[in-house]
Amino acid sequence: MGMPWLPFKSSAIDRLFTHRFDVLHVIEAWDPSDQKTIIDRARSHGYHHHHLPRVNNGPNGCDFNDPTVAQYAQFFVGCLVTQTLPGPINTQDVVQPYPYPMNRTCAEVAVGLSLASATGQLCLSCLINAMQTLPNGPAALGSLEICGTQQGKKYFNGGQNGQIILSRHPIRDVKETHLEAFLSNRVNIYATINNIKIGFGHWAYNVLADYGPFGDYMYGATQMDHANDMLAQNADVLIGDFNTGLDYQKEGYEHLLQNGYVDLIQKQPRETWCPPSHKHFLPCILSAGDIYPASIDHVMLKKNCNLWGENARLFNQALLSDHVGVAATVRKLWFTNPNSTIARKFRC
Repeated sequence: MGMPWLPFKSSAIDRLFTHRFDVLHVIEAWDPSDQKTIIDRARSHGYHHHHLPRVNNGPNGCDFNDPTVAQYAQFFVGCLVTQTLPGPINTQDVVQPYPYPMNRTCAEVAVGLSLASATGQLCLSCLINAMQTLPNGPAALGSLEICGTQQGKKYFNGGQNGQIILSRHPIRDVKETHLEAFLSNRVNIYATINNIKIGFGHWAYNVLADYGPFGDYMYGATQMDHANDMLAQNADVLIGDFNTGLDYQKEGYEHLLQNGYVDLIQKQPRETWCPPSHKHFLPCILSAGDIYPASIDHVMLKKNCNLWGENARLFNQALLSDHVGVAATVRKLWFTNPNSTIARKFRC
């Protein structure tokens, strides 16, 4: 968790370097100043790094020639500006609100705007992103003019993807797949590290499916698109917050299992997002609703005779994020004969 306004960031960054991992995949490092802190500190610990620059982030806007879109957009921004229960929402923090969530009325208007037209979700993302750059409160109404003149942005936090790859070994043959998605800049990253090809991701998910029977109307990429791209790249190991698991929007996760990958987090589900140890953690109380806990962070291994992996470990003691850390040991083996005694020992 690294939204610019959240108070846990510095402690979470400190925890990154308490273990000597060969490879670290940092996600949700949205703030450029935090990214610089992480990369500078990583260099001092002997890490190589790969970090995505910002992407083309506009233009984006709302079609206010459609009276339904115009009405929902005005209702949405006005609802946020006037919200008093359960507490006033900071209009700059709508993506992951803190310390008060968006109330039910405003959320229902957001869903209405999403369904109002084929471009309703692009309009919603434009308004949320524009409000992030405007002062909290009535000034947020300025987002209507920004988006009405097509001067807005597609992605929040300036289009930052939030992923940083750190490695004690050189990071080679980097390839990126950019996926068109709602609100957040989504990218699958592939790199070869110590002769192991790794796929890194922070996947999009079906936001509308969380609010009722509207999943078929979701704009842009969701988990299946990310999964199909990773299958096409044929990586040895897959790492990341995939926003899919046996207990949450499981289609993308099961697609990987059905196509040759095993999850090193054994005895699924193993909750990695807002687990029971985090039930009193305010960000989980605010953002999770009826969804948590969920098993959505994974280390997955391609089944073949050249790879071996130990069961993953979870690091869920410190309340520093709504996610808990996941770690696993993966090795490339020297033998290739699947009938050998040692191959059978390693369940090849």
